[in-house]
Parts: sequence; structure tokens; C-alpha cells
Amino acid sequence: MFRQQSNNRRATQTCIKRNHKALPIPLAQMASNLWTLTYSAHLDSNTDPSYEAAWYERYHYTLNTLSKETPHTKQQIICAFAALSPLTHIDRNEQLLHDLLETGDCAHQSGDAINKAKRCLNSPDPYTILRGHKVKSFASNLLRPFTPGAVTIDRHAYSILLARPTSDQERKILSRVGTYQLLAGVFRSVAREFDLLPHELQALTWVYYRKQLNDQDPTTDIGEF
Repeated sequence: MFRQQSNNRRATQTCIKRNHKALPIPLAQMASNLWTLTYSAHLDSNTDPSYEAAWYERYHYTLNTLSKETPHTKQQIICAFAALSPLTHIDRNEQLLHDLLETGDCAHQSGDAINKAKRCLNSPDPYTILRGHKVKSFASNLLRPFTPGAVTIDRHAYSILLARPTSDQERKILSRVGTYQLLAGVFRSVAREFDLLPHELQALTWVYYRKQLNDQDPTTDIGEF
């Protein structure tokens, strides 16, 4: 039993090392890119870093208030919201949740996301229904915005680390063993330098990066978390 566990750990570590080498750029360069964008956000007179960093806190209160208007718990509402988040603009995400609560259904492009959201609304432990690092991290950050923990790595967070838009092929690496945790670790290390919680740094840079893209092309729809 011990030998099997030891072999499994070694296999996992070997896999993580291999996936580490497959990253488009070194982690040190990612940290430098993230630090540079964060510093730029603090210098931008049109950006309030403390306000943007509190994105999860604000949405926590918004979804908590919504839960009080329904028969559902805060956890059920937040997990349903997270279940509907993949490939969804943040404003659309909120509308889908309202539609689901009002009518029992919504027009998400993924039937699996809708089914998971419905199950979350009726589960005593909705967090266990969620799947995928990004979705579970998103829910965790919304549930506990005042404590350090998970980091939501979506396509924009990955683009921030690379300092350029990512391709579909590059984003596939996020599903490899250990890769998501490596990228989350970059956010954790840089967050300490700016005296922020990791998810606060992710929120700040996400909002600032989105603003930059919108400034470059106002027609770009990049509000997805």
C-alpha cells in the first residue's frame, strides 16, 4: 500500500515537471508580466486598485442579497452562479441566474452548465456538484472573499501571465496535472508583493486587462470569468 502511494506520488510529480516544461514561457517571466500589469494599474489615474480588488467581495454581497429574496441558501446561489460562468460574459451570467430562479430554466449554451446550476439550487452541499479548477475556484472566491485560498485562472488570467492573448491550444494546458496550481502560485507570489490576497490580485488585474482590451477595441466582448 505504501509502495503504491509512493509510486503514484512520483508519477504525479514527474507529470507536473513535464507539464511545467510545456508552459509557453517560464514562471519567472509570468510573474514579471503580472507584476508589470499590476504596477501599471496602480499608476493609472482612471483605475481604483482597492475598489477593483474587491470585486469578489462586492459580488458576494450581491449574490447573498439575492439569496435572501429566494428560498435558496447563499451557497446554493453562488454555486449556481459559478456553474453558469463558463464561456459566459459576467453580465449575461447574472441574467442567466435570474432567469433560472424566476422560470426554472435559462438559455445557456451548455445544457450541462444548466443542469449543474439546477442541481446546485437543490443540493445541501452544492459545492460538491461543481467540476473543473476554474469553476470551483470561482465559487470558492465568491463564497469566501475575505480569506486567502483558491485563485480563478480563466483565459484572461492566463493571457495576463503571458502578456498576450492565448490560443485555444495554449489554454488546453490548464487541464494538465499540476499546471493550474503552478499558475495560481504565480498569482500568490506576486500578491504578497502588493499586500493583496491572491484572488484580489486576480480580480484587479482581470478588470484592468479587460479595460485595456476594450480601449483597444470597444466591440470586443471579453467579460467572461
